[in-house]
Amino acid sequence: MRKFIFLFLSTFSIVLFAQSPNIPLGNNVYDAVLRVQTKNYFQNNHSTSLPVNNNVVYALLDSLGNDTSQLSKTDRYLFSKTQNRSSKKPILKHFYKYKKDFYAISKKEFELYVNPVLYLTRGTEKTISGTNVTYINTRGLEVKGLIGKKIGFYSFLAENQMQLPSYVSDKVNMEYGLPGEGYYKWFKDKYRSYDFFTAYGYFTFNATKHVNIQFGHGKNFIGDGYRSLVLSDYSNNYLFLKSNTKVWKLNYQTLLAELVSDHIPPSLLAGDVLLDKKYLAIHHLSYNLTKNINFGVFESVVFGRNDTTKAQHFELNYLNPLIFYRSIEQAIGSPDNVIMGTNLKINFLKTASVYTQFVLDDFNFSEFKNNRGYWGNKFGLQLGAKYFDIAGIDNLDALLEYNRVRPYTYTHVNDDANHTHYNQPLAHPLGANFKEIIAGIKYNPFPKLTASSKVFIITQGLDMDSTNYGANIYLSNNDPTIPANNTSFLQGLKTDILLMDMTLTYEWKPNIYLDLKVIRRVYENALQPTETSNHIYLGFRMNVSERKFEF
Repeated sequence: MRKFIFLFLSTFSIVLFAQSPNIPLGNNVYDAVLRVQTKNYFQNNHSTSLPVNNNVVYALLDSLGNDTSQLSKTDRYLFSKTQNRSSKKPILKHFYKYKKDFYAISKKEFELYVNPVLYLTRGTEKTISGTNVTYINTRGLEVKGLIGKKIGFYSFLAENQMQLPSYVSDKVNMEYGLPGEGYYKWFKDKYRSYDFFTAYGYFTFNATKHVNIQFGHGKNFIGDGYRSLVLSDYSNNYLFLKSNTKVWKLNYQTLLAELVSDHIPPSLLAGDVLLDKKYLAIHHLSYNLTKNINFGVFESVVFGRNDTTKAQHFELNYLNPLIFYRSIEQAIGSPDNVIMGTNLKINFLKTASVYTQFVLDDFNFSEFKNNRGYWGNKFGLQLGAKYFDIAGIDNLDALLEYNRVRPYTYTHVNDDANHTHYNQPLAHPLGANFKEIIAGIKYNPFPKLTASSKVFIITQGLDMDSTNYGANIYLSNNDPTIPANNTSFLQGLKTDILLMDMTLTYEWKPNIYLDLKVIRRVYENALQPTETSNHIYLGFRMNVSERKFEF
């Protein structure tokens, strides 16, 4: 393995500035990247904006030189998957010439990789109402490649049928949003079975050594935590244009996206409709104060321009990549929803990191000082810690995270400006008016076996008696039931959720996984009997990340 790493490192001078597609969100390579960054105080530590491409891995390992003793067997294996490794015995001479790619063409100026996508699960859920069958049936294709050394491309296409646990179906049918997806229709068991098509893809282009531009459909994530309070990968894919500039100790990202306003699904309407659009613009600046301290600031604005003629257009003022959005939003009459915030991460003792994220939607200092519970003081806070290689055991890692968001955060007068996309939150799956504790542990006893467990302890104040208490971010905040003062955190129907999961994953072949998962969820409040869901399933995955319903 040391010989392989030496050869791997020796190729960096060739591939470091060649463009490559992003490492998919949810890929376990990110765990190895964070672990090595933390343990080695890697100076070029900009891991807040995801996804990243393989060049981050190459630069990270290049910083280690030829000293691979700091890498565990699991990390060496994960990093090796970012490179093409020839198979000893290709199938019919043309297939699996590389260990992780079904079909590949590799020329000097052009590379193409084609992989089948398959995700099959079968499970059983037991609730107070009885026993339900669950399954996922996904078949598709992944295509990626390079054109020269500056252009990369990626495409993912899949047909899906799913029958979900009852608590997931309840959320889908209440909010008209299928987590992570867009258009869907029911089939077989109405209200529990869903049929939909997944399609996303993008081009990525290195404009200069320091500037990368991406355009296409996909998802992005901003934050150092398990959750994000500004932009997560929970909602559907969206059309985006992203520029990323990395120079000195700085990384500056501009993201422009076209979203879909909240709506009744077309499958429930008679005839075809054009869904209303809205738009998202984000700036994020990341600065490495030292080798082990990273600080970032960000601003985002969600807006729509739907007049009586349904003429929809992008607000051109927000195209400026070097400006303070709040000043622009005020200058054009304050019609939009601006969120600002900061993030901070500190690595210490070469085994741990602590991080925080703060988002500010609206704030009135005089009202805050008067302590009258002003409804318009809307903000959220995340605090977290990660510990790597517990007790000196390689790849035994732990996570502890706390999230809280005040009532009415992310909301606006109408759905043209609330922080949602395709009937799903852009940030945290729970919306607002909640607190959450996440505790997790993960262990790789050897490179291809992963055991993990997580616990989510959630308290949320839900609406009741036709009163908007601030949890439902799809509702307008121009609501006469919202009092100007006396707003309190977790107001409304206090609801407690306990979600526990244990997962065992074995990588049979490169990017081919076998999963065993057990989930227990307890949901209780004062207005209904306690709901308990016990769910177990077996799964087979090929070239696709695990679907998670953690709410």
